[in-house]
Amino acid sequence: MPDLAARKLPTQARARATVEAIIEGCARVLRHDGYARTSTNRIADAAGVAIGSLYEYFPNRDAIVYQLALRRLTVLREEIRLSVEGDRALEEAPAAGELLRRVFETVARDGALFRSVLLDTPDLQGPELRALMAEIAALVAEGADRAGTGVDLHDAPSDLWLLTRMLSHAVLEIVAGDARRGELSTERLLDSLVRLTQRMLAVR
Repeated sequence: MPDLAARKLPTQARARATVEAIIEGCARVLRHDGYARTSTNRIADAAGVAIGSLYEYFPNRDAIVYQLALRRLTVLREEIRLSVEGDRALEEAPAAGELLRRVFETVARDGALFRSVLLDTPDLQGPELRALMAEIAALVAEGADRAGTGVDLHDAPSDLWLLTRMLSHAVLEIVAGDARRGELSTERLLDSLVRLTQRMLAVR
């Protein structure tokens, strides 16, 4: 398993700005080149920092990708939390569809990152990332509980494990834009995913 820990945490404003530039530079390289072609040299170029400065804070490419993933999954967790705990509770299946669209929009902004971390490269799933994913699953469980009679989970732990992974894989495949889907547009596939999810949640 690669070393995913940062070498040191920035304490001064200039150092924090450097680390921020490295992490966001990594996001740009991932979007443009994909995970396989992402390297520390490409990240440093995109960030506008010297390669030595990059290695001062990170030991390798995967440590940077990991920190980026933690940031983006934190944003995703908060998107879900706002939907579940906000003024509008998840009281019916259509609200679940709205939540799914929000999740899709968040994931789509960094599709290459989410796919590489969650599907293609299991070694990038360190303990902090797994903890975040567990928090997201717990929020989904809370949303299902708030849905009351609209959702019938006969075996809640198993049902939620399968449901979250089925939906996450479907979202990632739609975001990836696999050529094998032919003329099926992203919006059409997302509409179908929302419709099928609502139907599945409404079945008693």
